[in-house]
Amino acid sequence: MAGDIHCLLKEHFKIERPVALIGHDIGLMVAYAYAEMFRDDVTHLVVMDAPLPGTAVFDRLRVDPRTWHFAFHGTRDVPEMLVAGRERQYLQLFYSARIFDPSAITEADLDLYTTAYSAAGAMRAGFELYRAFDQDGQEIGRRLNGMES
Repeated sequence: MAGDIHCLLKEHFKIERPVALIGHDIGLMVAYAYAEMFRDDVTHLVVMDAPLPGTAVFDRLRVDPRTWHFAFHGTRDVPEMLVAGRERQYLQLFYSARIFDPSAITEADLDLYTTAYSAAGAMRAGFELYRAFDQDGQEIGRRLNGMES
């Protein structure tokens, strides 16, 4: 994903100068990878609201019952089978359990998300982010421990 974003910035948007990156939640993992891969193209990196895979904090978070979705989403094929045809209900439940202000996601927003995630392969693509955590953790752990530059 970091490579795709780099290509988008350089080739599509024609941004030649280094950029400041902000990564939130799982997006921080992508921002971190981008900064690692394209160090000369980044001026600043801000990461917030989630720990990096490969850290002790992340490992504790993965087994916390409040983050049950990490294990569920990370399981091969089962979430796709159980959510298929119920994308709206699943997304509504998922968002409602995590949002401070339920009015922040309107019915129109939920309709848009449902349409997007009901497309063939869309939920699988979302779940694959969670399935990549182990690989991400190994790569980030090596970097944080100084095994790669």
